[in-house]
Amino acid sequence: MKKSLIAALLGATFACSALAQTSVQIYGIADAGVMWQKGGPTKIYSGGADGSRLGIRGSEDLGNGYKAIFNVEARVELDNGSQQPALMNDNPGVYLLRGMNQIPQAIRDRLQAAIQPPGAPAVNQEKALFDRTSMVGLITPIGAVMLGRMYTPGYEVFNMADAFESGTAGTWGHITGGTAGFTALGADIRSQEAIQYRIALPNGLGGSVMYGARNSGYLGRYKKFRAGAITYKANGFDVGVGYNHG
Repeated sequence: MKKSLIAALLGATFACSALAQTSVQIYGIADAGVMWQKGGPTKIYSGGADGSRLGIRGSEDLGNGYKAIFNVEARVELDNGSQQPALMNDNPGVYLLRGMNQIPQAIRDRLQAAIQPPGAPAVNQEKALFDRTSMVGLITPIGAVMLGRMYTPGYEVFNMADAFESGTAGTWGHITGGTAGFTALGADIRSQEAIQYRIALPNGLGGSVMYGARNSGYLGRYKKFRAGAITYKANGFDVGVGYNHG
């Protein structure tokens, strides 16, 4: 019995030593509230300030400045438990068409339906399990290379400049719909089937380039997708220039 116990303790010690350089974290955000809106019902909604989510991320130190990473993140709608959120505003497109009463009603109805098809989810039309992020990557001494479904460089720059922080009621996406308001612009929030290179320098300068081949982009609609960004985040400044093209 004593020999078995000693062997078990030694095994546990070796296992802990082997895993000492590995980190796996389960994280999430639970955000729900009650909203009253003019011309619409009072309702419970999910993600008033930040989208509710559940994710797993991890890293393993490979030595010599190299580190393997992964991140998978699922959308969770607290009001109904689904992964397909609706818009906070129940009248999508109404305010964008203000002042256009001279246009025949039938045409305005078609325009409003084009902005946000009735009953269509605001995002995650694919019903993907890990819609928010699904990627694996390698950090090196000269930058990081990542593969999978990730935020696009152009959207990351736009998001940092959004006065409504991308999640609250006044943000662009809650007004226009589509893939959070970016379908018509081609400025996809995320791209699947993508490869990305990123670098962040100690002086605050950073950059990223992304490429996606066939079936890339948010809805897999592109034959080719390319994007890039240059940013500066230091000394109280957060400045960037981003580019997306699908």
